[in-house]
Amino acid sequence: MNSQTQTSLKLAIRKLIHSSQVKPEAVEEIVKAVENEQVTDEYWENLFNNEGADIGIKEKIYSPQMVRLMTIRAMVLPETLPQFLAWLNIQPGKKPDENQMMSLGFQSQMSAYLNELIKEEIIQGIDLLMIKLLKKQITPEILASFFQMEGSIWNVCYQDYVKIINHGLNVTPKSEMLNSRMDNLSDISNNLSNNLTYYYPMAKLFELLAEYKLAAYFYQVSCGEVPQNILSKISLDPQTYKDRDSGIIIYGLYITRKATKIELMSMQMIELMIYIKHGIIYWYGKIFNLLKSLFLAIIAITITLIK
Repeated sequence: MNSQTQTSLKLAIRKLIHSSQVKPEAVEEIVKAVENEQVTDEYWENLFNNEGADIGIKEKIYSPQMVRLMTIRAMVLPETLPQFLAWLNIQPGKKPDENQMMSLGFQSQMSAYLNELIKEEIIQGIDLLMIKLLKKQITPEILASFFQMEGSIWNVCYQDYVKIINHGLNVTPKSEMLNSRMDNLSDISNNLSNNLTYYYPMAKLFELLAEYKLAAYFYQVSCGEVPQNILSKISLDPQTYKDRDSGIIIYGLYITRKATKIELMSMQMIELMIYIKHGIIYWYGKIFNLLKSLFLAIIAITITLIK
C-alpha cells in the first residue's frame, strides 16, 4: 500500500469523525480502502487505535468523535461489532440513549454511500453476533433491540441476512448455505431427528423479531415442538401448510404443536379418570370374588349342618 493511499485514508477517517455532516468523498475513500486487499485488518485496527479507539473502549469515552469512529470501525471490521454493542451499552426494552442516537444519525447519513462490499462486511458482523448468541455470550433480547433500531445500517443488513437464511432453508442441500453463513449451523439439516437445544436462542430471537416462520423452525429443531402462539401468527400459505392431512411443514420440517396448558390439564384429567376407572374395575373384581367365595362357603356350611 503506497503512502498516498495511507494519507488519503487517514484524512478520510478524520473528516468523518470531526464533522457533524458526512462528506461523500470521505466515505468514497473508506469504500476504496475496503475494496483494496492491501489494506489489511491489522492496518485498519492500527488506524482506529491511532485515533483513540482502544482508549475509548478502555476508558468508556463517548464524545461525538469517538462515537463516529467506533461506528466506522464496527462497519469495516466485522469482528469488532460485538465489542461495539457492549461499548454502546445496548439494553433491551429501553429507548436509545444520546450516544446511541448519535451513532444512528451517523449511520443514516453513511448508508446512502455504502456499496455492496461494505454491506457484506456488515453482514459478516451479524454472523459473529449470531455465533455469540448460540454460545450464550449475548442475549436474544439485546440482539433484537439492536436489530430493531430505526435508521441503523445493521437493521437494513439484518433484513438482508434474514432473506439469505430464508433462501438457504428453502433450497437443497441446506447445509452448504447454512455452513457458509453460520458456525456449525449445518448440523440442523443433518440432525433433524434430534432436539438440538443449542439453537434455542435462535428461536427466541426470531420470535422477538416477529420472524415467526424462522422462530417455528428453530423451536422445532431445539425443543421438538412449537408453541401455539407462534404457529397462530404464521400465514398458512400452500408452501407452509403443504397438506392438511400431513400437518404443517416449514422449510421441509414437520412441525409438532406444543400442547397448551388447558390441553395438558385435560390430558391429565383423562389419565386420572382412566386410572380411577381401572381402579374401580380392579377393586370391584376383588370384592366380587370375595363375596363369591363367602357365598360358596356359607352354602357349604349350610349343607353340612343340614346333613
